[in-house]
Amino acid sequence: METVVRLLASMEKLPPYDRFEATGLTGALQGLLERLTDDEALAALVVGISVFLDRAPFIERRECKVSKNNAWLLGPAVHAVEQLIRRRSARAFDPSALDVMQKLPAARFWGDVELKDDKTKLHDLVPDWLELNDALFWAGVANIRAHQLEKDERLTDDWPLQWREHFWQFEVDSLERVIEFAANRAEQDDRLVAVSLAYRIIRGNDLPPERLADLRAKLGADPVALARLEELVNKPDSKESKAYQARTVARQRKQDRKKLVQTERRKRWIQEMQADPDRIQHPKGAQPGELTGDQFWLQDAVDRGEEESSRYGLSNWQSLIPEFGDDVAMRYRDAAIAHWRVYTPPLASEGHTDSGTPYALIFGLTGLEIESREVDGFAENLTEEDVRHAMRYATWEMNGFPTWLEAVHSVHPDLVRAAVLTELWWEFDRTTGDEIAGLLHDLVYHAPWFHAALVGPLLNRLARSPLPHGDALRYCLHILRSGKAEPHRLVSLAQKGIADSSDKFLQATLYALGVDAEAETALPALERWLAALPTTEASDAAQAFVTALTGTRRFSQMGQGLENYRTARHLERLYVLMHRHIRTADDIERAGKGVYSPGLRDDAQDGRNALFTMLSDIPGKATYLALRNLMHSHPNVDARSWMGTLARRRAETDGDLEPWSTDQVREFERYQARTPASNRQLFDLTVDRLIDMRNWLETGDDSPYRTWQRAGDEVEMRNLIADHLKRSAAGRYTCAQENELANAQRPDIWVQSPAVPDPVPIELKVLDKGWSGPDLCERLRNQLVGDYLRSGESRSGVFLLVWQGQAQPRRWRIDGTLIKLAKLEDALECYWQTIANECPQVVGVKVVVIDLTLRKAPANQG
Repeated sequence: METVVRLLASMEKLPPYDRFEATGLTGALQGLLERLTDDEALAALVVGISVFLDRAPFIERRECKVSKNNAWLLGPAVHAVEQLIRRRSARAFDPSALDVMQKLPAARFWGDVELKDDKTKLHDLVPDWLELNDALFWAGVANIRAHQLEKDERLTDDWPLQWREHFWQFEVDSLERVIEFAANRAEQDDRLVAVSLAYRIIRGNDLPPERLADLRAKLGADPVALARLEELVNKPDSKESKAYQARTVARQRKQDRKKLVQTERRKRWIQEMQADPDRIQHPKGAQPGELTGDQFWLQDAVDRGEEESSRYGLSNWQSLIPEFGDDVAMRYRDAAIAHWRVYTPPLASEGHTDSGTPYALIFGLTGLEIESREVDGFAENLTEEDVRHAMRYATWEMNGFPTWLEAVHSVHPDLVRAAVLTELWWEFDRTTGDEIAGLLHDLVYHAPWFHAALVGPLLNRLARSPLPHGDALRYCLHILRSGKAEPHRLVSLAQKGIADSSDKFLQATLYALGVDAEAETALPALERWLAALPTTEASDAAQAFVTALTGTRRFSQMGQGLENYRTARHLERLYVLMHRHIRTADDIERAGKGVYSPGLRDDAQDGRNALFTMLSDIPGKATYLALRNLMHSHPNVDARSWMGTLARRRAETDGDLEPWSTDQVREFERYQARTPASNRQLFDLTVDRLIDMRNWLETGDDSPYRTWQRAGDEVEMRNLIADHLKRSAAGRYTCAQENELANAQRPDIWVQSPAVPDPVPIELKVLDKGWSGPDLCERLRNQLVGDYLRSGESRSGVFLLVWQGQAQPRRWRIDGTLIKLAKLEDALECYWQTIANECPQVVGVKVVVIDLTLRKAPANQG
């Protein structure tokens, strides 16, 4: 919406329109229309353009009032209305939209205007929507009636609406609806118009007499309407009607003669070019870089036949062949390619201030587009001088950049970057307040591939200059994050901007940048900042912060960045903080209250709620714990029970088995095992193999328990276990001993798989070596969990204990209770559950106890 407001304001400052001088605004409007997804913004654009269309002098002073100077805006206005109709928006019934649909046919009939609206679909769209069809017809009635009232005349006939082109239609299948109008319209004169229209449908389609009887029956209670019908049936056309028809026929003949003259002139011009096609490529008397009339009109013909009309550079020169022939089309192509090298586009950084886009420049863009598409190795063949010259065209494309720019950048990155930065810094030096630099906007929306190249220069520029505001700042930050700027540099930029400015909204945007890049340090600073502000200011600042962090309806993509804050712990903290300063009690309820334009408070509500959506969508234990915390601490007491429900759902969802792939199902059917595709699946497979090993050792007929009992130390036992796991792997995992993890820790054994980023560590303890209960608890807590599982996205591990029976049977004190060997595994797992909430990053710990004395006499069992 803000973009539309600014565009309309800038149009007030435009010089008079010249059809022979391209300003770029028509194409820019078309590009804007393609991007607008908000019906309110589209409707506002139609309203704004209508103001320009209603300005004198007019093409014809009768009921057609279309501004002579601004008729060129009819095309964009019509396309905007088309979009509203395609979306079945109620805003298509706005008076301004209905007015535009009346103005276009009138302007075509009355005036010598240049309208590029040949592709309008209103002839099909309007009749297909019956309510709109009828509304447009009656709007036309009201328009003509207002004109006739000035002459103290009445409108009681549909003829004045029939004499020229219109978008509404009333055919045979409309007759019942028209008869209802004749019987039920509130105004008498409207009923008479409907009688005339109904009779026209009956007579014009030679309908049987029964249909006329139906009309009479409906009009039975209206003697005036019945009298009008009998007059139409029994009397010839009135003198006024005949005179009106005669004037219309004469006017149409005049238009036809004019079109015939134009057609003949065009035919002679085409024949002359076909006889001498060389005049297109080598015109006599033309200066280098000058656009000739032949080239202009051929370019116009390509433009009219081009499907993609929102660009200047048009490559479809082949569209000329059917009308002009191969020779003319080829000479046009060659002339355009030659033209871009001899024409020198002006640059803003060199002092060019004219807002217009010369047609000669557009012809150069066309030549570049054709050459880049049709010449193999176009970018590689360009010399440095060619690149510098081509870059003078790059910023002139009406919507974004030419299609060849990315390819040229990939071959000549330094030259392209230097040219773009020259223009960008020039704009920066002249951008004040919330003003948006056009080139900066295009870089955000049309050149994501260029963002990485801009990171260094942009950071350096922002580091030594005052930061821009509003959308300009959002665009800069988006480029930096999209270009993968280093987080610490973004944090430094945020800190500098916060320190240099007293603008709370600017500071809020920069705090959002810091949280996005490095939440661990930026979040506490944000909390302190908000806590130090007065209540109202803190609420405004929090609203600005969360919209900058998560995006808004207008800038949803601006909310995408490094997203360092998107962890369960940080999101929980942010969500509570935003609820504290953006209270639900103050929320604005818009549902069912009609059309509105969202403001900061609306976007802030959405942003606050988006934080919770992000949190609840994260699978895993950390989210469950965060929801459990909110069940007790949510600032909105009424929401706490719902948090408990969501926590249970999260636990249920995470407790479900992960879905198997088709290959895993096939593999399991064949081998009763599957190759793991996640840390959880690798953990489950590791535990299964260890339990299989325990069963083999404790109860297997071929158990080597005696050999394992003789293992002299923990290293030898570790070798035995690792060797068995390797032999059981079947290629689904690998097993290693004391390999160093990323945090420099060395677990006894780890199990890993190529498809799983995080390994599963196994911490081994031989119980005979004197490990006490508190020792085992400490090793589980600090070594397995604290060291081996402290990093990673989804971590799990195994605490493996082996009793060889070389010492006397003993007991272990766990949480104050003496536990026998048979209960040790359950006791340690219960202990883990008491501390699990302190380790949100750990999703699974399994204790496995192997008793190598089970095959001995019961007296030796612990």
